[in-house]
Amino acid sequence: MTPSEFIERVFAAANSDSVSDEAVSNLFIEAEATTLSEETFIELLEAWDAFPSYFSGFRLIADDQRLFELSGRELRANDEGLTALAEREIEPSVDVQHHRGGFDRYYPDNISETARVLYQFATELDNAGITVTIGFGLQKKRIASDLLTEETPDPVSSDLNPILWWTPTELFQWIGTREPDEVATELFDYDSAPIFLFFQGAPDSLSPIPMWTATDVDTLPREDIEQAIDQYLDSMTSSRKYTHWRGDLSPIHPCLVEGLWDECTGEEVDTLYVYALLGVLSAAVDRNSPHIQFHFSNEPEFAPKIDLEEQCAVWGEDGIRAIQDLYQSFQGEEEKDAFRDLWQLAITEQCRGTERGIEILPEVIEDIKSSYQDLQVSAVEENFEALSDVLEDTQTLMAGLTDRLSSAANETSQDIQRLTFTLLGAIVANIFLVLRWSDRSLVPPFSLFVLIVIVGFYLPLIQGRIEDLDNTITEVKNDYEFYEKHIRRFNKDLFQFGDLEDRKSAYVTLAKKQRKRAQTQLQRVFYALLTVWSGLAIWSGIAYPFGQSQSLALAVSGVVLGILFFGPTEGPFGHRGYEYFSNRAATATIVIIVLSFLLPLFTPFLTI
Repeated sequence: MTPSEFIERVFAAANSDSVSDEAVSNLFIEAEATTLSEETFIELLEAWDAFPSYFSGFRLIADDQRLFELSGRELRANDEGLTALAEREIEPSVDVQHHRGGFDRYYPDNISETARVLYQFATELDNAGITVTIGFGLQKKRIASDLLTEETPDPVSSDLNPILWWTPTELFQWIGTREPDEVATELFDYDSAPIFLFFQGAPDSLSPIPMWTATDVDTLPREDIEQAIDQYLDSMTSSRKYTHWRGDLSPIHPCLVEGLWDECTGEEVDTLYVYALLGVLSAAVDRNSPHIQFHFSNEPEFAPKIDLEEQCAVWGEDGIRAIQDLYQSFQGEEEKDAFRDLWQLAITEQCRGTERGIEILPEVIEDIKSSYQDLQVSAVEENFEALSDVLEDTQTLMAGLTDRLSSAANETSQDIQRLTFTLLGAIVANIFLVLRWSDRSLVPPFSLFVLIVIVGFYLPLIQGRIEDLDNTITEVKNDYEFYEKHIRRFNKDLFQFGDLEDRKSAYVTLAKKQRKRAQTQLQRVFYALLTVWSGLAIWSGIAYPFGQSQSLALAVSGVVLGILFFGPTEGPFGHRGYEYFSNRAATATIVIIVLSFLLPLFTPFLTI
């Protein structure tokens, strides 16, 4: 039996009049046993036997006498109640001990027959005019958790907090009987998003809070659930970050309550929604029993104390929708401190000087919007001089960043070009030696000397230039962040940095591309030089006998390459720490040099 099948069996045994769903963690169902069919009664006890941990209580009562009830996880007969029932004069008579014996005979080995005995017992009592009631409590949190972990095709995120209710109506009624901060604490956890599961009547919607039929959790769209979780966590973070919820008040964002408010046809969710709306519009929220105090402004001070239930009754749905409209205008600038301050000051200006205070809020929404626009213009005028300095500093900043990145990249490119010309010069010099003296024996020593100079000294210099370009890019980023913070001190969010950030990023990206291209070219040059080095070693070993200048040049070059390879990375000669250096290529070249150096020694033995 699955959790969904369990829910179906419970649902078949209950109706709206028999359900008492008044708590987050538990619900209680009580019905006359004979209103159920025998099959439904048996299936209900089979469900209890399959999932005893789902039950918080189970009892069978005849009038006021308990006949059978749970003791721990065991169903036991209540001897006192059965004895009292047996002593009553019942017409037609009912053999209580017979049914008690049937219970003892079948329980716990055969739960179906046990249920059949109990149902027959209840039927006989009902025929005798005695009302038999079956009642049981359910652990809603445990059931909801198992539904998500066992019924969904893919594992659902641990960031979900499943909450089970009989219908949305019971949920809304529960919300209406609680203080809004208590509801926020119980239902809207800061670190895990709620998903409301219902036995029936679910709207099967996902945004902004998932509300789904409990037996259909296997149809929950995974991607939409993940998106709803991200939206929930972002909203809760924003609510806590930009509004100070003092004391034990729990933060809540209006976009999370909006779906519940729209779904509810009554007034039960009004106080929770207004609590969230005014909370986000305020700078701070505090409890001042029995009221909630919303702090909008300190200078001038405006911190009205509100009885939310009474105030919502005065405002009605139209008034709440007006506040909702104000929030929607405020929403785009909710996370910008400078604009939040202006909105809160606009609310203060329109409500503080009136006799009705905050009560007049829904009636002055358009005045608040107009006041906000005026305050925004005034703020820009007051900061005009600072904004002029901002533009000048920004122009200087971007010019400096561009010049530094361009200079560093150009120097790196020029070093690569100089390396290319050096190699071309070495080739020309070798051709000159051959043509001038017609002596090819000078080519290997001279070429090896040039290779030692280039690999040993020139390549590290170019690598240093590339690393300097890396450091320049990092410094440019740090300088940009420094200037941005400096500029924001004067005008907060009134100056938009989006386009400026894009331009800076474009320059940095271009410099990174040039750096990558230079590093790739340097690595190719290194491989090419080692290839030539290997070729010269083989030439020297095969074409010239041991002991001549070619052998000496070859030995010296091998020693130098060995020092570069085996030297400490942090030392003056070690090259292994450079990005262009390849351990495998250097090892192969050293092996070739050693073999080429030793080859002339063994040549006489090979000819014999």
